[in-house]
Amino acid sequence: MEMTRREFAKDRDYRAASHRAIASVGRAIVSTSVVITAGFGVLPLSNFLPTIYFGVLTGITMLTALISVLFLLPACLIVFKPPIRVWRPKE
Repeated sequence: MEMTRREFAKDRDYRAASHRAIASVGRAIVSTSVVITAGFGVLPLSNFLPTIYFGVLTGITMLTALISVLFLLPACLIVFKPPIRVWRPKE
């Protein structure tokens, strides 16, 4: 969201700001989510049932969050156009 705010300050275009923000930080978001999901993906190999459930549910939650951040959040910004406070560096 912070990168979107910075990109929005350039031209005040929601669509362009969303595209630029995803282009710049999208790879980091995807790789982080995949690594965390893989880490929790080891937990279902346990013999302890609560640990299995925790691993599966956490993995599903991480993948859902990834999809939401990459697709749902930019779409909501473009459709609803919330007021975004423009980021300005301190001098």
